Amino acid sequence: MLYRITAYNEKENISVIMDSNGKFERIVDFSIYMYQNGFSTIEISESDTFLDGNIKPPKSFPNHVILRACQYGKPKTTTFEQNGITYKAIQVNRKIYVPDKNKHF
Repeated sequence: MLYRITAYNEKENISVIMDSNGKFERIVDFSIYMYQNGFSTIEISESDTFLDGNIKPPKSFPNHVILRACQYGKPKTTTFEQNGITYKAIQVNRKIYVPDKNKHF
């Protein structure tokens, strides 16, 4: 299962979007991993609940987590339009994804 997390490290003032495609059995295990590495979770989603936005789906790397985007400062909330529907989205640097495809305007 593919999991995607947006997280923020207050001490380092860094935001990230990370993917895990097979490393963790449960979504909560990925969240714990990020917490153990100094990050607080902003958004966390499974592949069947999020839209990729402008981030291509990753290949399976079962022993790794994949850094998809990073920036200094907190992540931004924005909007993303797909097929005429506007969604609430998360942006880190220039990468955007929709954490919950069921929430739209």
